[in-house]
Amino acid sequence: KPVEPKSTLVSTLFYVLPYEILPVLEKCCVDGLHDAAGNLVSELIKKDSVYGVAHDGYWFDIGTHETYEQAQKHFSDE
Repeated sequence: KPVEPKSTLVSTLFYVLPYEILPVLEKCCVDGLHDAAGNLVSELIKKDSVYGVAHDGYWFDIGTHETYEQAQKHFSDE
């Protein structure tokens, strides 16, 4: 992560993909490209337009058991 980022935006890697993209997704997995987040988008850009959306709602990074439990608690309290 940069020491002085150009913005406060982050990529949460939440994708909404049409069914027709499954062959591209499968190719990325077979080719071993699934380990890097941008590889799928790089493949999709070769075939069609790709768009991002700035989401201003609440989200959780659930990369650990502890943060996953915090998210569960947050949403069960609502």
